[in-house]
Amino acid sequence: MDPDLINPKLTDEELFQKLNGETAQLSWKELEPHFARGVVIRVAPELDLIEVAMSFIRDESTRSRH
Repeated sequence: MDPDLINPKLTDEELFQKLNGETAQLSWKELEPHFARGVVIRVAPELDLIEVAMSFIRDESTRSRH
């Protein structure tokens, strides 16, 4: 993980912008090795991917557990 992402000094807006800049659509071929290692997290379609990532980074576990 990029150490800048876990920097507690980042504001929510800065973190949001950084995460948004690092996301993209992936093909299954690109995702498959990560899936095989068991490190893929499925985000429900009704949730915002960036907000979920922010919750993980900020350790807001009560927001990300269902």
